[in-house]
Amino acid sequence: MAGNCEFDSFLGGAQHLPNEMSIEKFASSRSQEIAALSQIVDTSPHQAGLVFQRLPKHMQRRAMSHNAKRLPRRLREIHTRQLSKGGEIGKSKRPSRKHRRRPTNLLSEYNRRQRQWTWLETHIWHAKRFHMVNKWGYRVPSRPVDKSFRACYRAGANHCMVQDISYYCCIELCGPEEVLLIGLEQLTNADCGLTFGAKAYLGGSREGSTMLYQRGKYPCGAIGCSWFLWKPQEGGVVRTLWVWLHPAYYEQALQEMLSVFELQVAEQRVKIEAQEMDVPDVLDTQELKETKSKKKTRAAKKVEDTKLEVRNVPFVRTPHYKSVDGTVHLVELKDTLNRIRLTGPLSHSVLTGALTVSGLEGPCADAWTILGQIMVPGEIPPRVVVGLAIRDPRLHMPPTKVKAPPSSSDTRGSVCVFPADCNKSLIWDPAVRDSATAAKLSADDVARLHGSCLVPGEGGGVAEQGPEIPLLLVHRPGGQKHRLGFSSGWDIIAPCGYGMPLWLGLHFQSARAGGLRDASALEFESRQESPLPPDTAAGRIEAKTLQAQLFDKHF
Repeated sequence: MAGNCEFDSFLGGAQHLPNEMSIEKFASSRSQEIAALSQIVDTSPHQAGLVFQRLPKHMQRRAMSHNAKRLPRRLREIHTRQLSKGGEIGKSKRPSRKHRRRPTNLLSEYNRRQRQWTWLETHIWHAKRFHMVNKWGYRVPSRPVDKSFRACYRAGANHCMVQDISYYCCIELCGPEEVLLIGLEQLTNADCGLTFGAKAYLGGSREGSTMLYQRGKYPCGAIGCSWFLWKPQEGGVVRTLWVWLHPAYYEQALQEMLSVFELQVAEQRVKIEAQEMDVPDVLDTQELKETKSKKKTRAAKKVEDTKLEVRNVPFVRTPHYKSVDGTVHLVELKDTLNRIRLTGPLSHSVLTGALTVSGLEGPCADAWTILGQIMVPGEIPPRVVVGLAIRDPRLHMPPTKVKAPPSSSDTRGSVCVFPADCNKSLIWDPAVRDSATAAKLSADDVARLHGSCLVPGEGGGVAEQGPEIPLLLVHRPGGQKHRLGFSSGWDIIAPCGYGMPLWLGLHFQSARAGGLRDASALEFESRQESPLPPDTAAGRIEAKTLQAQLFDKHF
């Protein structure tokens, strides 16, 4: 075997290796291997992940993953590019709850939550103190959270219980009296009692009630009970009628009326929007103060306007129907009027204590004086209607709650006679209603007026500030098979926007708030008919709903 053989000689061939090598050629031929090796070194377990994970432990912060400003400046751009590959970069910080719940956002959120279930104007007050339920398209109070069943019964039996029934829907019918009566006769029957054409109700001095039926199906096809009120006649042939309906069968009754009078949707009327005032850029100190005050007033006014966005206010926004010949008009006043119900023998005392009448003169002044002298509800003519104009109840509320005492005048044994024209009220005029709603004092204005008083609690001329609010007071006689005055009371009909001021005024007179459960208990005790009779479509739906609730509760 040869002495100087190389290693490969034993493998079957002679290979001679060069004595020198070119580094450049060697590296270029293995550049891919070097790049792969460098990548493996850079992506070692200690250097894996995002750029902020490569920092030393003492420089790493938890907020670096979503806040690039926590990294050194040289790494921020790289970190931003890495985050952009994963999708949209979220906000660096969630706004505080106080910032998120500022008045503008809160009002918009409240309006959004009312798209499915409409809120009453007193919803916020009730939501803090009542169990709320979804019924008939509204969010209504069911029962108090303080478990005061007996307290509500005592209030309705001995003092006064107040309930917001603004979910009751109103329909306005306008046209010749004969035409209206002929059409409404097809939905009622004299066998059920006095109807729309009764002489006791045509003058508008009393509120009537009758059962509505489907057209031509009496005694079958009952819809539900309706409460109606004629506008006092002031000359002319055209009369106005308000029909109040329970929301459970409101749509059914509305469709029957549209069919009877052959009504069609009227042309869409244009919504009139207020124009904002232009403020100059350069102002002196006094003008600047006045401008800030005006801006603050406009901001408060904007809050009040935002609250009414879900309502059909002003009147031009209400759904309007008219007949082919144009003689009969129907307007849906749903959610444009507030109706607050007072129940109890001292309801008239609570009324006189909570309301401050403006311009006491004429028949309305005499009616208000008579109302303040009544001792027992039996002295009041049943279902009488009284028209008033009051001031904002927030301007003359007592510092603390007071209990309305009964009248000290001795008028027992006689029935009070109200003046003939005491039922006239400006609330029938839609322009007056819109004007009163637009001129409503904001909470900031009320606080400023109270702050201007020299003596706290002594309003002086503050109570005369603000617009006049037209009202209608409707008496309810209550049950006739119980003690005198039990479940009797008054209903207050007010324009849109004044539900909460009236509610606070009544609450400060120690009127106890009640819900659906408390009203049903009083109806049962006074042996009154249920607003949803079981032989109507709405009553059957309510019975099935109650059955499902009880089944889920007990089984």
